[in-house]
This record gives sequence, structure tokens and C-alpha cells, in this order.
Amino acid sequence: MKLVDLTHPVSSGMQVFPGDPPVAIDPALTIAQNGVEVSDLHFGSHTGTHFDAPCHSIEGGRTTSEVPLDELVGETLVLQVPGLDAGDEIRWHHLATQVQGNVPRIVLLATGWDRHFGTETYLDHPILSRAAAYELWSRGMRVLATDTLNPDRTLQPEEAFSLPVH
Repeated sequence: MKLVDLTHPVSSGMQVFPGDPPVAIDPALTIAQNGVEVSDLHFGSHTGTHFDAPCHSIEGGRTTSEVPLDELVGETLVLQVPGLDAGDEIRWHHLATQVQGNVPRIVLLATGWDRHFGTETYLDHPILSRAAAYELWSRGMRVLATDTLNPDRTLQPEEAFSLPVH
């Protein structure tokens, strides 16, 4: 089995979703003074590479502690969607040639947008259309992974904030 690592190191001042708490990692204990090294961590629950538990966008949805790990690990269909521009919408026609019938429970959208991590460009990433998300869901997808900040638009007016794929 090939592993796909989507992680970004967590560090003080790292890029976060606009409005989320900033990341601060400070020394709490040191080997020299305390015999052990311990860090004091301050950050939001959606910092860095993470998964959104259903309760993130569904009232009464399962929390992270209620989602068994085996639901998040397993066979994954990696859909390559390179060459997209800032804010482009990934539609079904971008994916259809890579999907034959049903899909595994886990689908990864590989846009290559992670190369922009830490820049303003990273916030204006491609998004997955609601229709394409529905098509993947109807074919068996239950976990969506992406190399972008999220599958929905990050930069959007506060008064029209919407997470249709979430």
C-alpha cells in the first residue's frame, strides 16, 4: 500500500483559516531545567492538516472522538486535477475519466495547490462543486481528502458564508 502524506508541520505563526486562532508554540519545560522537554500549545482545532468531524458543520453530528479511526484509513482513490487556477471549480467532467463505477469510501483530490501553502494564494484554492461532491457521494465516497485548505471556498463574504460541500 502506498501512503499519501498531506501533513504540514505545525509551527508558531503558520497559516490558518482566516479568523481561526493563531498558532503559538512556546517552551513550557526544558531538559536543562526540568529533565524533560514539553511545549505549551495554543491553536484552534482546525489548525494544519486535520479532519472535519461531522459536528463541524452538522448540528448534532459526530465528534472526532466518535469517529472510529478505521473510517479514516483505507483504500483511497486519488483523483488528479492539476492545472487549475485560483478559485476554479472542480466539476464532474474534471473527474469522470478517472472514475469507473463506484469509488472507495475515501477519495483524495490532488490539485497540487499545497505548493502554495503559507502564501495568500493558498487561500484562493480550487473548490469542489456541489454536484461533483454529490456524484462522488452517490458512488460510495464517505471521506473526502484534499490538498487545499478545504473543499469549499475559503475567501468569501462573511454575509454569504456557505459550505455546500462540507
